[in-house]
Amino acid sequence: MAHPGVLAFLCYHPKDGEFSTLRVGLLFSDVKAYSAGAKPFSLLLRQNMRGDPRFFGLAHRAGVQLVQGLRKDGSDVETSRTFAQLLENARRLRVDCIIGDDYFPRLQLSGRLATRLKVPHITYCHILFGMQTLNPRLLSNDLSPRGLGLNLGTLIPFRVLVRAYTRMLQSANALVANSQFTAQLLNANYGVECRRVIYPPTATFCRRELKALKSSPQHAIVYFGSVREGGKEAASRVSLLCRANHIEHCDLIGSRETSALFASVFGGNSEYHADLSDTALASLYSSSEITILPQGWESFGLVGPESLLSGTPVALFNFQPWMEIAYDKAFIAVVTPTESLEECHESPDDLSRLGSNLQSKLEGHLSASNFMKQITSVCERVLSQNSGNISK
Repeated sequence: MAHPGVLAFLCYHPKDGEFSTLRVGLLFSDVKAYSAGAKPFSLLLRQNMRGDPRFFGLAHRAGVQLVQGLRKDGSDVETSRTFAQLLENARRLRVDCIIGDDYFPRLQLSGRLATRLKVPHITYCHILFGMQTLNPRLLSNDLSPRGLGLNLGTLIPFRVLVRAYTRMLQSANALVANSQFTAQLLNANYGVECRRVIYPPTATFCRRELKALKSSPQHAIVYFGSVREGGKEAASRVSLLCRANHIEHCDLIGSRETSALFASVFGGNSEYHADLSDTALASLYSSSEITILPQGWESFGLVGPESLLSGTPVALFNFQPWMEIAYDKAFIAVVTPTESLEECHESPDDLSRLGSNLQSKLEGHLSASNFMKQITSVCERVLSQNSGNISK
């Protein structure tokens, strides 16, 4: 199975007589490259240079590009190729609690690591096994077994894996969801209750005044992410939206493959951007008149908030969980592919106030310091309980 670059483990050590600061190890697992999925959690590594608490990266069987991406800001990152090396690194850091994510291979590995270390185990849920696989079919509204691509040969192993995934979630000492939306899906699809929500952190950009939505924007930035099998459909939807709104130029980020599909059907100018620094990404956002998010599935989605904090409104085809935090139709449009964007006619003073309020809500919930504080709170609660599952 592929290992996209996302959070694998947070290893937490509380303050004690020997250590003057918290010691946290973030373990990333990736066999391909440093990707946007790792970005929210790599932000915590930067705290390593700022004193208390300190974070340490544990890159297990990770690609060179991922390790380089994690180390580019001077962060402490240790690598391992075998489970024995991983176990040795965790023991040397005196880890007292494991936080793993719910991507199936890492969920198994984090449980195994916690068992060998004889420490509590917390699962941060943001993947939702099976949901992304089925999503392109769900978008087509074809819920028949044939439409879902399921037959006797695929349905049985899929159900077995879902049951195994559910058991592993239930074995954790605590479950944390990255959004209320994720928590609801866990309950509805797997019968797992998750009452604690901690939103992921976004990059800290220089906040710019938020522009309002306008009709017929000339310049857009398009993020193709988390679409996988639905890449062709996403490219087609964005192309239709651009034509309906006379958008002439698109800067493309995210999936290179889907961006190439879009460029082949888009009648205007387009340019793909890879490996952008936070500064370059913020500049790209702010230079655009609108950011378009075509993906049908996100367990949270950070591109929308990043764009809004950089001053650029957002158009998207489906609800994304970050909209739980803040929403205003003057800056966020949920549209159909052939729909014309409506210009906002609020007064400049009202728009400035509304935009500032929306950005403040996003900053308050999505800061690295807030994420760190809440993760620490969960760790301390689990460590204060000698046994038993915790759902709050």
